[in-house]
Amino acid sequence: MRRSLLLGSAAATLPVAGAIVATLVVAGGPPSPPVPAAGIGAVASVSPRTALFGDEVEASIVAVVDRGRVRVGSLDLRGSFAPYVPVAQVVETRDDVGSVSRIRLRVALRCVEPACLPPDPARGGGEESVRLPAARLGFVRADGRAGSLAVRWPPFDVASRLPEAVAAAANPAKQPDFRASLALPRVTWAISPVLLEWLLVAGGALLLAVSAALAAVVARPALLSGRALVRRRRREPAGLERALLLLRRAQARGSVEERRKALELLALELRLSGEGDLAEPARTLAWSEPPPTSDDTDGLAAAVQQRLRGEANGNAAR
Repeated sequence: MRRSLLLGSAAATLPVAGAIVATLVVAGGPPSPPVPAAGIGAVASVSPRTALFGDEVEASIVAVVDRGRVRVGSLDLRGSFAPYVPVAQVVETRDDVGSVSRIRLRVALRCVEPACLPPDPARGGGEESVRLPAARLGFVRADGRAGSLAVRWPPFDVASRLPEAVAAAANPAKQPDFRASLALPRVTWAISPVLLEWLLVAGGALLLAVSAALAAVVARPALLSGRALVRRRRREPAGLERALLLLRRAQARGSVEERRKALELLALELRLSGEGDLAEPARTLAWSEPPPTSDDTDGLAAAVQQRLRGEANGNAAR
């Protein structure tokens, strides 16, 4: 069943509806109690009949529906409770007796607007009668056609919370003045913004200094090991010097195979060093037939050694 919180309820337009509801409530009713010719009837009520300003009132509507002619789940309350507004969801209860269903919808309402204020107790009795706006109860018949009932709420009284004697004794001239200002209050702070700015800058600089010190401590072992590796590499003979050393050892052993390998390595190092004019003779000599003699090998080694000394002198001069 569809329910709307912004709906106003309605009073029964069919006089027999009240009798039907009373039959269902008091005696339980026969298996199939009589219903209006339209297949639906409804009555509306408001409780309590007298409420104080700001109190909640409950508006309820009881509908008797012939399920063979009206779809029970199609009831829809349309309208407004203004100036009252719902403060909770609509509560629905349903009782079935034979082919007839008794459906009750209840909603709590409240109004704290000036429009709901009762008269001044000192002048007008402090009580007035209120009637909620009329509404309509929509439904759908079994054959799919739409229908509705016009219903009206009964009146109820709203009374002032101020007793008449107290209102009569009140003197408006003695009431305190109420003043309000729309101006923004003066801005205050626990610490000066300028001082806070300098403190933040100093804190940031301190954090940077600590970070740099920690980075230096962490990186120092790596730097020291790198420097030691560089010094160690400087003490080791260069690739060309190693090739010459291996060639001399091969010469001393007298092995032709070792001599060829040493010459090939020397040719490779010469090419990597940019000494192409010496690299090609070394490679040719390495794989020449007959095998290279000691004189040929010594001559090439002397030329390479002389070239190395010349580069060393040049580096020293630079």
